Amino acid sequence: MGEYGVKVTYSGPILFLSSGQWAHTFTSLKERLPLRNLHWRSVSRPSVRSVQELDVELVSLESVRDEPSSQIPATLLERPLLNIYFVTCEDADTYKNSVRKQIRDWHTSVTQRKHQEWLICLVIRPDAEGTTKRLFQRGTLLDKIRADFNVPKRERCVQLAWSIGSEDPAAWTDLISKMKEGIISSFDANIIQREEEVKRSEVQRQMPGWNFCTFFILKESLATSFDGMNLTEDALIQYDELEASFFQVLKEKNLSWFGQLGGTAPNDDSAPLLSVTKKPYRELILSNTITVFDFRSYLLARQCFLLARLGQLAEAAIKAERFITSFARTLQENKKDLSDFFLESWIYSASIGVVNQCDAWADAASLEPPAMISLNAAKAELLDLARAQLDKVGIRRGYLPPVHPFSMSLPSSSDLNPPQYPPSEPVEARISSQDLIEALRGRDEFDRLYITTTNRTIQTYNSCNRRRFALKLHASLAALDNARQRYPSGHAVFASLPGHYVAQRWSSLEGFVLLKSMESYPQQDRPKEKEWASQAAAFLRAFVVHGGHQNVQAEEPNEAAFASMLGQQKVDFVRELVEGLRDVSLEEDYIVQNHPSFSVRLEGENARIAETEDGATVDVTVMNSMPVDVLANGVSVKVISGDEEMLFSSSGTEISLPPGQTRLSLSCPIPSSGLFKIDCSSVRVGKVAFQYPANPATNRPQKPEKETKKIIQKSQLLRLPYDADAFNVQLTFPDDVVLDATPHLMLAVHTGRNHVTTATLRLRNPDDEVMFDTENADACQGTAADVITFSKDCIVIQDVPPNTALRVNVPYSGVRLDTIKASHGVPSRFSGTHDNLLRFLCRLTTRPKAPTAFDGSSLGHAKFQRHYQPETLVLKLKYRPLKEEIESRVTNAINAVSEHHPELINDKAWMWGALMEELETGDRWQELLTRRGLSGLREAVKARLSDKAETEIERMSAGLLEVVEVLQQPVETKPDVEGCLTLSIPVDLPAVNILNAAHLTIPLASTDAIFSGQPLQAILNISTSFHWGSGWAPRDGYLLRFDIDPEGTGNWLISGQRRGEYFAKARSLRTNKCFEPFLISKRFKDNSTYETKITLVPLRDGALLLPKIAVTPITDDLEGHDEAGPSCETHQIHAAERVNVLPRSARSTYVVNQS
Repeated sequence: MGEYGVKVTYSGPILFLSSGQWAHTFTSLKERLPLRNLHWRSVSRPSVRSVQELDVELVSLESVRDEPSSQIPATLLERPLLNIYFVTCEDADTYKNSVRKQIRDWHTSVTQRKHQEWLICLVIRPDAEGTTKRLFQRGTLLDKIRADFNVPKRERCVQLAWSIGSEDPAAWTDLISKMKEGIISSFDANIIQREEEVKRSEVQRQMPGWNFCTFFILKESLATSFDGMNLTEDALIQYDELEASFFQVLKEKNLSWFGQLGGTAPNDDSAPLLSVTKKPYRELILSNTITVFDFRSYLLARQCFLLARLGQLAEAAIKAERFITSFARTLQENKKDLSDFFLESWIYSASIGVVNQCDAWADAASLEPPAMISLNAAKAELLDLARAQLDKVGIRRGYLPPVHPFSMSLPSSSDLNPPQYPPSEPVEARISSQDLIEALRGRDEFDRLYITTTNRTIQTYNSCNRRRFALKLHASLAALDNARQRYPSGHAVFASLPGHYVAQRWSSLEGFVLLKSMESYPQQDRPKEKEWASQAAAFLRAFVVHGGHQNVQAEEPNEAAFASMLGQQKVDFVRELVEGLRDVSLEEDYIVQNHPSFSVRLEGENARIAETEDGATVDVTVMNSMPVDVLANGVSVKVISGDEEMLFSSSGTEISLPPGQTRLSLSCPIPSSGLFKIDCSSVRVGKVAFQYPANPATNRPQKPEKETKKIIQKSQLLRLPYDADAFNVQLTFPDDVVLDATPHLMLAVHTGRNHVTTATLRLRNPDDEVMFDTENADACQGTAADVITFSKDCIVIQDVPPNTALRVNVPYSGVRLDTIKASHGVPSRFSGTHDNLLRFLCRLTTRPKAPTAFDGSSLGHAKFQRHYQPETLVLKLKYRPLKEEIESRVTNAINAVSEHHPELINDKAWMWGALMEELETGDRWQELLTRRGLSGLREAVKARLSDKAETEIERMSAGLLEVVEVLQQPVETKPDVEGCLTLSIPVDLPAVNILNAAHLTIPLASTDAIFSGQPLQAILNISTSFHWGSGWAPRDGYLLRFDIDPEGTGNWLISGQRRGEYFAKARSLRTNKCFEPFLISKRFKDNSTYETKITLVPLRDGALLLPKIAVTPITDDLEGHDEAGPSCETHQIHAAERVNVLPRSARSTYVVNQS
């Protein structure tokens, strides 16, 4: 049977057991084994235990001893759980005379055996099954057997209709079912009895004479019994409880049942850890001579074996690894009783042995990919543990230097001093591990084993996707190359590893490999180039983050080791790297972004104007996180606002940055003003530029608690005040723009405080959509032309004194900056586009007539002479951008206040910038222009003074109060404001042959109420003019057709002549009042007016528009004209008029409750 399954005995008459029928029956029964789907319901357990498959060993009853071989059997399954008696009988007489006595003798024998079930099986031929149930018989033979031997409430007799050649599988159903019941019943009775014995023993634990080893054997019999029944989880629970009991005994320090600690027997350092047959563990336990070393090994082997049976190979490997590391500390504490190198040999052999055993289990099982990955992870930990023992052995034997990373495996510094061994007793004689014995014969043999074990560990780590652990071992191999003076190979590995550590976010190991790479670099006699600079910058990053403080608590594996790698020489090593960055040979600048060594921060949001020269100055604080002084070649900050960029940089060629904070002033000679955003900052050391973008977009993952706070710059704003005395160049529209002429832009130059010796101005468009013709540019009126030279590519000004304004008109081509058009109706409608808010003063003129007034908010009235050729109108718009008007008012107000308060002269620029920013916020600019007051303006600007001194706050607050009061005073706006610009728009008048003016009126007083459904009398008046055409004219006029509400809006019901025709003929236009807006000259003649009356009925309430009138010419009778016919337009005089219609009143009744 082996270790698994149960025993079932069989017996029967001698003649039957020696017959061919029994041989065939026995063979058929064995073919139906093992049993499947057994269910154990026990009163001692709340849930049902299921046995998917159970092996059954059929043995003869005579071959089984009644008494067990041991007082405490190793398993309850040593004895049979079921006894079966097979019998065959042809008739009742034979049964009565002989068979019954045989069964009775067998029954008497088996019922004397405790906790064993029995079963009687009657074997008959399939064709005889019906003969046993004859009509006139009292009962079948099976019934007689049941009557003689069955016990109440339990069926123990079954019938098997089977013979040689029978193929009916259903015949075995009753027998197999009864076998399952008998086995489970017997097993349950045995388990209950043994559990009671275990409980009694455990209760007597504190009594004298109690023995843990006896208790262990007793309880282990439960585990082996469960295991034999394939109840593996229940078996594992028993061993876990035994382990807890042992720890309790260990805690009580009551180890009198054990021998010594152990580990001194031959091959203890190299025997397979998970083997349960390497020693007679049961006999040792029963004799109370087992050592703690053997007991712990045996218990672990049993637990791991059961975990493997459950398919939990990864858990078995993890449990073994934890046992090795924990028990190794126990052995370390008692190292004096062990031989030299025993501990290293045992850990190495145990780890390798567990890995090999797990590989064997995995080959026999079909693991899913996730389970295989977990198993490989546990195996990799064991292999790494074995490799660490090679580090210890190598250092103690002098094969490896006692430095990082080899020293990481040493538990204490005492292991750095190898012991001295007498020559007569070599170390190999003290251990039995063949691998270590071979490795200790020489350095080459040791290297071979070290490299093989490390590569195996690397492959296992890679197979479970733990690549950063594999990278750590690559570094160990590279360190071995350096120790063997194979510098090119070692440096190649070290140089390739930092990139992997960046992705794996293991900065401490990144720093270690970079350190080793930097140390091996000089050994190759290579110049310091870009590769060296890259590695140096990467090492300094890791050093600042993880290696700057030795007492910092390690957050990653080996982090504390990296912090102490350099020891006392770390400052000198870092200083050497920083000085090397200044001397590195680079063809172009090497940019390093977001390096934690430096940070640059603005001191405030406001820049200062350089009073004696153009430009501005800002104060910054530079943080040097390295422990050495850095001699930087420059510090700069770039700010942006839209497409404009400005660079503030330090003065001088070298700047000393000691550790900690250093305050610097950066300047920019380019004059500008407004609100800017910090784009990036930079610290330059030689040709290496450490850049810090305000919004870093880096793929390097950072640790938020340590690195991010040093390198990520908070988005900062910088306000540059306006400097009225600075050199200024602007490109604007000229004062007078004529759309039909060559387009020009005005280039305005103001020298400010500067005496300009030579200045070259080049105009470029970023998109190359506009081409500037600087060669044909000319100076504006009032500008000295002798100081300006125009060429094809640029404009040069020379020898211009301070405070001089130059204005130049520059022609351009390429795009139309504004689009202005006229509609095809009369009067014309103009539309245009502009990016800024404007204040208009408009005039509509004719050429060559004098201009007439134009309102700008409605159509202008004009007069024209009658010509067949269309005339040209010129619309002249005088405008001024509101921003310029607001800036002018703020400037005038500040100048007016500063004249009475000279102490505010230096604050004018700051006040102007702050006021403009607040006026541009929200609707305050509208309040300023509409004279509605400036609510909250002074308080908002005063809030910006928080970073000023107290005396400055008082002075500037008083000045702001007066400036706001001046701005709130009304300002008279004159029609011809100085500084307004002019836009001339030439428009060709459209030609219309027939122009109608339709007017629909309802003669009611304004106080009369109109209700829906109420009839209203209306008068329709249509005036026609033929004087706007440019072609032919009729002899007498046109036949016209009018249509009221042709679109059918549904608002009005029309009664009367909704559609009609009339003849429009020539007559004087002097008496036509309806067409008055379209008159040009009273000496011309108009045609006719048609009038009719209709009734309008509003169909709904509300503000209703009056119906539209459509007029079209009837061209059927016209002769001598083109096919298109005359053009006709109709102007709706009543287009904007609405009629307020009220709903019909209705009566409703409601009830109000009185409380």
